Amino acid sequence: MIIDSHCHLDYDPLVNNIDQVLLNAKNNNISKLLTIGTSLESSKKVLEIVEKYENIYGAIGIHPNSTTKHLNDLDKLIDIKKKSKKIIAFGETGLDYFYKKSEKKDQLFSFEKHIEFAISENVPVIIHTRDADEDTILIIKKYYKKIRFLIHGPGSIIIGKSFHAVSARKRSFFTIYSPVHLTIIGNGKIIIGDHVGLNGTTITARKKIKIGDYTMIGPNTIIVDNDGHNAWPPRERWTTSGKSEDIIIENDVWIGMNCTILKGVKIGIMGCIVNGPGEMADADYGYVGIGKDKIALYRGQEVVKKSVPADSAVDELITLIKEHGDWREPSVNE
Repeated sequence: MIIDSHCHLDYDPLVNNIDQVLLNAKNNNISKLLTIGTSLESSKKVLEIVEKYENIYGAIGIHPNSTTKHLNDLDKLIDIKKKSKKIIAFGETGLDYFYKKSEKKDQLFSFEKHIEFAISENVPVIIHTRDADEDTILIIKKYYKKIRFLIHGPGSIIIGKSFHAVSARKRSFFTIYSPVHLTIIGNGKIIIGDHVGLNGTTITARKKIKIGDYTMIGPNTIIVDNDGHNAWPPRERWTTSGKSEDIIIENDVWIGMNCTILKGVKIGIMGCIVNGPGEMADADYGYVGIGKDKIALYRGQEVVKKSVPADSAVDELITLIKEHGDWREPSVNE
């Protein structure tokens, strides 16, 4: 199931073409939509839309850029929430210090007010944040044990045709509790090609993660293009984002279960990544990390070379394949 978790169906021109929007969503395997209110009047329109359309749910709130102008409307949001069970979140709220259209103190007050509403109704909060990371993090830390947050940013997720995701919180033959998670942070991008299969995969992009056509990824694999935070100094870990580098996975790649793909990794066409040599019994050749900047090269299950420097390991692998007569020069089109 794919859900569009942030749209504004009460805005022109979408508000007059919702039937077509739903048809487009269906054709792209999107089964449900969450439309977001940005003012009291916008939230009232959201209520009308969710009551009319079965597959549309709503969030109600006052956008941070409008808080100073509409501060007196905050308490009226609760009345809208109580009118429909299909209002499932509060927001779009948060902090926007870039445009400076509302006073900082009003934004902070409104943000916490939305959170208090959400706690009282046991629903999540949808956050808009721009140039306000420090204050946003401080408020989230204050309430994160009491409420769930969904952070809205300018990034994007692009999914190709014939996308297949095994995503269920239940035990299966291969894995336990394995929903698929696609998460973008800030301007991050996730680009998934055609005929890609994910099974309980977690993908988090702060910069860019690109997955090529006909790639299959096994259960419980994690792909993340950023460190999450700086390692040092320790007391700044909560307020730093760490380094990010693109991850590129080319076409026809197989990634086995329980793998971790980190920032800066590029996997070539028809690459095979598995979690340790035991899982590559059927592979003709293997390339396995054995320590910092050290690689072991396999032929079948036999270790051929140990402690190969990472900088030269690919060249060494190609040489190994050529020595056994299995190398094929790529064609011009490849």
